[in-house]
Amino acid sequence: MRSAEISLAKWRAKKVFSGREAGYTCREFFKLDQLDKVGTEITVIIPEEVYSVNSSFFLGMFGDSIRSLGKDRFRSRYHFVGKDISRTLSSGIRYALDRGRPLSAV
Repeated sequence: MRSAEISLAKWRAKKVFSGREAGYTCREFFKLDQLDKVGTEITVIIPEEVYSVNSSFFLGMFGDSIRSLGKDRFRSRYHFVGKDISRTLSSGIRYALDRGRPLSAV
């Protein structure tokens, strides 16, 4: 399996990553659609000096990958290192998958 390493610091030197549109832009910058298609295992580096990765940014960047891969394959392909974003990761996965259900809260 191919592997790739992406660092949010290479996209923008920010302390807070927020906004769904910014997440979409970051997704395009790192070409995640193409990496997902070829089955690349991805290490995502969150710099320690980052204050937060907002859930809207997370969903913009990773929502399509979560929905196409499913929870288990997403977790096996995407590895997050550096700043701990485990809460955003867990809630983002849950929200991305629930979004497709007809009775889910929006």
